[in-house]
Amino acid sequence: MEIQVMFNHLLDANEGSVDMEIAVRKGEFFVHATPTDNGFSISLFEHEGLNLPCFFATESEALAEQDDISKLYHQQIAVGDRLETDVWDGVVLKAKRHREGDLIALYQGETLIGKKTWKSLSGL
Repeated sequence: MEIQVMFNHLLDANEGSVDMEIAVRKGEFFVHATPTDNGFSISLFEHEGLNLPCFFATESEALAEQDDISKLYHQQIAVGDRLETDVWDGVVLKAKRHREGDLIALYQGETLIGKKTWKSLSGL
């Protein structure tokens, strides 16, 4: 799926979100990224049978979701569903559509971390 088609599906999945419309137009998002041996991996979600990257329109949305994930981990540890050593080591990064086709550039602050296709970043 080319990047513009994926963006159209993101708009559909976030119907009515002005923030997402702005993010798609600018090609700038925020993601939860988990460190891997090859850089970072970003989350996916399913919408109408399609796997899409979990792009957040604003940093505050991504940070709020990160806080929810952390709370869930702590709750699961408290009831014995997770080990105390289990931690979610994801970070919130900026993801920008790179000017070279279907690439997404990941940034930590203003520092470019790398560029890959969204599928490669998502493990597809």
